[in-house]
Amino acid sequence: MSKEDQVRGRVVSEIISTEVTYVGLLEELASEVSQIKIKLTGDPGPKAVRRVADDATSIHKLQVEFLKDLKNLEAEFIQKQGLFQEGSVVLGTDELVVAVAKIFTHYAKFFKLYTTYIDNFCVAQNFLNESFGGLQVLRRQTSSDKIHLPELFAKLILPIQRIPRYVLLLDELVKHSKSIRELEEASKMIHGVASDVDRAMNKREYNHQLRELQRLHIGDIKLLEPHRKLVKSQDYNFRLNSARESTSNSSAKLTLFNDMALVSVSCPMLRAYAGVCIFAAPKPFPMDLKGF
Repeated sequence: MSKEDQVRGRVVSEIISTEVTYVGLLEELASEVSQIKIKLTGDPGPKAVRRVADDATSIHKLQVEFLKDLKNLEAEFIQKQGLFQEGSVVLGTDELVVAVAKIFTHYAKFFKLYTTYIDNFCVAQNFLNESFGGLQVLRRQTSSDKIHLPELFAKLILPIQRIPRYVLLLDELVKHSKSIRELEEASKMIHGVASDVDRAMNKREYNHQLRELQRLHIGDIKLLEPHRKLVKSQDYNFRLNSARESTSNSSAKLTLFNDMALVSVSCPMLRAYAGVCIFAAPKPFPMDLKGF
């Protein structure tokens, strides 16, 4: 029994034990989001909440199967290794590590479902914050039970955190293994899924920033265009001299996109900005903004 086998055994046990907890919380998440009383309108927020509930249900079904395969594998190796004492940890032999890697490789293509969840997660989270952020509890549609919002918001982020956790655990197995082709292949595939999740999060965050800019502007300025990328936005404070008042404080925003530059002056009475395009390019400048 080598030290490496013991370490890898503990890593495999951690994968399984954390998966048990994760699957239970996913079931709660899908149930709670689907039970929030929301009137569907033309606003994308309510629809995103419904889609998050559907995505969470689909992810839960996927992870139940994933967990079942892992637990069956654990039971098989407990029997092989004669570990019948409660709480015993299987030895992380090469044979076990290869079997775990094959399970990850099989499910990696299905983990792409997480990027769909992220597409709806950001919109849904913003909508729930804006609509119910001041409340602590909500009533369910079909029972008198209450949904505790702080706990719900904590659960919403769980699917986004799970893939990076797989990356860390598989990296730990790789660290304590001598060149195992199946493990390296599984690790590479899960790293690829994590990169997809990262790009999806960056893109959703960018789209949210752009929508916020559009919401803050009055007039005919149209900022939401398929080709447009936000490069940088900077706020400035300045003083204005007028005939009636000696000075008054005001603020402006300079926003640079890949195809235009926009100067926006604050309109405090309207709680908005009036923008003027000071430069427009004939076509967007080529630039790689984190892959999107």
